[in-house]
Amino acid sequence: MRFGVVAFTLAIAGTAHATPYETFIDISDQAELEDLFAAGDITEDTFEELLNLLNAGVDLNLADRATLYTLPNLTYDDVDAIIRFRGKERITDPSQLVKAGALSEDKLYAIASFIEVIAAADRYNVKGFARLQTRFSPADNIAPPFMLRARFTTLKHLQFGVAATFTRLDVGSPQYDPNRDALIADPQGYGFAAPKAFIKYENDEGTLIAGTFKAGFGQRLVFDTSGRYTPNGLYFDDDMFFSTDFVRSCRQSAGELATSPCDSDTNPEADLYVTPDYNWRDGLRGVGAGVK
Repeated sequence: MRFGVVAFTLAIAGTAHATPYETFIDISDQAELEDLFAAGDITEDTFEELLNLLNAGVDLNLADRATLYTLPNLTYDDVDAIIRFRGKERITDPSQLVKAGALSEDKLYAIASFIEVIAAADRYNVKGFARLQTRFSPADNIAPPFMLRARFTTLKHLQFGVAATFTRLDVGSPQYDPNRDALIADPQGYGFAAPKAFIKYENDEGTLIAGTFKAGFGQRLVFDTSGRYTPNGLYFDDDMFFSTDFVRSCRQSAGELATSPCDSDTNPEADLYVTPDYNWRDGLRGVGAGVK
């Protein structure tokens, strides 16, 4: 009887997913990932983890076992099969994994947005992307927000990138006014912000990064700003976010006035809701280094 229970337990453990995401992940871009999060199908931790993977891309030939574990829908056996396959021959086309029986076709399609395969001959060429995005609605009475994200890889181990945005709703930094004995700030207006920029060099021996980055080690129990389930190292940070909800366009308080400028009784546009600006979370800034 004991033997039967142990055998059953081992069988269940063998089919466990390497990273326990809440649902089967099958997305093609960030917008679909945002939809999963907005619908409550995944938690914020899962959203952060998958967004990091989506933005960074996982090189199937170079990624270590811990990184492969973070790919959605894969079991420990799937990861072992990928590692065994690349130990015999270089992966030049992900479909090789299906033909060899290392992955099912469904699982390959599900991780396709998160992986990349770099040809050996192209490793010293520049590759990357630059994306300019905007969002707007018919209710907007101001120019729409814009967000630029660019990231490139060259010289095999060197990466660099930047994320910038055009804002319209941010007020200025609050300052104390002794004459009014109150905090004041410049009113909202059009502006430009480049909150994320990094340069990173990483090889088999270690990592050096400067700019905005994330770090984590000790299985999230010791230190982690990365949002990954199993953080282990230094990661670049060029993440930008947007809310799917509209926000109020008027952002002024009454101060010494009898009524606020955002009072709908005196200002017909006070209750106007518009597309929010792109946003970001401040993380680590400076220089980081690690040895593998």
